[in-house]
Amino acid sequence: MTQDTSGTQDVLTYLSEGEKSAFAGQSIEIVDRWQGRDNLLWRFKTGDADAVLKLFMEAGQVRADRQFSGQDRFAVYGLAPRPHWQDRQPDPVPRPVLVYDWIEGDPFDPADPAQWDALADAVARIHSEDPGDHTRFSPHPVNLDYFQRVWQGSRQPLDDWFTSRQALSLHELFTQLWRQADQIMAAALPVFGETMPTLVHGDVTVDHLCLHRGQILLFDWELFGLGDPAQEAARILFYNQQFIDETVQARWLERYLIQVDDPSLPARVDVYRRILPFQSLTFLLNGIQREISNDPAQLADLEESRPFLVETISSALVHAAGTLLGDAPGMEEVEAEIDSLLQVST
Repeated sequence: MTQDTSGTQDVLTYLSEGEKSAFAGQSIEIVDRWQGRDNLLWRFKTGDADAVLKLFMEAGQVRADRQFSGQDRFAVYGLAPRPHWQDRQPDPVPRPVLVYDWIEGDPFDPADPAQWDALADAVARIHSEDPGDHTRFSPHPVNLDYFQRVWQGSRQPLDDWFTSRQALSLHELFTQLWRQADQIMAAALPVFGETMPTLVHGDVTVDHLCLHRGQILLFDWELFGLGDPAQEAARILFYNQQFIDETVQARWLERYLIQVDDPSLPARVDVYRRILPFQSLTFLLNGIQREISNDPAQLADLEESRPFLVETISSALVHAAGTLLGDAPGMEEVEAEIDSLLQVST
């Protein structure tokens, strides 16, 4: 954990004197401080309490609201640390904060199939929860219809980029991939396009998990809200495939599905598992294309990392083509065109 004293005095002042602080008037000891993704965190002790103050740097109010709601809803099941309070204007701390229990646990071990079983149980419990009067949506697309509409926005910029740089084989392969993805979604949309959302964690990664008393504990509920459980299940399998082989993935999915009372889920998860590799690749390329368009000098900056980027993009393309088309034809020429895309044109 990265140690840094900046802001610590403001945190101490807030915890001991703040209007919303449940520990006002008590002696506070800062035990640790570290930096997360778009947030700063302090662990502190006072009396019998051992807790964390999390300061949100980006979109802090919304993220703090989401995280408080998720932890408040699922702490009772042992799936999240119990939150104490959130504060949108925590004077003298400059940004919104959330205070919740510190819980000791062991890091999630992605090499242990039993822990993946426990994660399947945890995710199924979240997806089975009655949303009740919860109205805030997770930032992820809420159903397949919305997923498709968001995704389609990435199509034309890539087509224009490929054709302008004469990446004709790459463009042809992408045309085939889009056609197949469109067919899959067109067949699924009349049946699954506007399914009702349920509660989702929103950001299930191994970095956001620990094992506490034999049960999975989830952190960082910043993207919590109403969403598509099929998409979340498929995202978990796709973005963690470097840790688990097809056998463990199949076991995870079977264990998850048997606990969620929704007969449509197996087919919906399958749709997302088929299109997510290609969608992820298009978003990666969109990000690179936008950076280059906004600042052509970025191409020169990419020179050092270009071999790695070419390998990463090519590998992702082979995976996407294998999932949608069965194989990836003409990859030698396509890879050369990817390399050319990332070079300064002459």
